[in-house]
Amino acid sequence: MSKMSLLNKELYNKMKYGTSDPAAILMLKSGVSVTFSKWLKEKYPNCWNYNTDKTGIVIKRKIIEKMIENNENSLNILETRFNASEERPRISPSLIIVTEAF
Repeated sequence: MSKMSLLNKELYNKMKYGTSDPAAILMLKSGVSVTFSKWLKEKYPNCWNYNTDKTGIVIKRKIIEKMIENNENSLNILETRFNASEERPRISPSLIIVTEAF
């Protein structure tokens, strides 16, 4: 529908992805759940960022340590480990781990 210009981009994204937030959409495209992407953005805003060309999300490796320190739910830690794993098979490799600061 968006290609036919019947809907503006924001409305199209809300209908397709449930959000118009670019970061959440990139996370969803990487296989991250809607709930997890919202939680990650709200709870750990300093542990992720866009990659340089804004085609993916970069997650700091230290996020797991911070989550354990904060006594986060074990399912959230497990989902973070899964989504941030470099060995995880992906349709598009846009969720990346880095060790250095942004």
